[in-house]
Amino acid sequence: MYADEIALRSVGLFARAVDYCSTEEIKVGETNLPARIEKADRILGMLNEWQSNLPVDFTPLPANGNLPTAVFEKIWIHPPAFGKALSKSA
Repeated sequence: MYADEIALRSVGLFARAVDYCSTEEIKVGETNLPARIEKADRILGMLNEWQSNLPVDFTPLPANGNLPTAVFEKIWIHPPAFGKALSKSA
């Protein structure tokens, strides 16, 4: 599976989770709790399967400056939205 497909699948799984949390689904679940629990288990299973099949491309970068093995030093950016435009050269 290509990285784009894996990322796209995550969007689909996120959509299922959001739908599950919607007011409409909660009301439907009040009348049929076993079906709601089964749906939650299916979504959780899909999320676990997705996560267990992630390639190394999706491994988070070590960014915690408090760890002795941290690769990147922490910097504070205020306001945080400006961080998107910041690039630090070596």
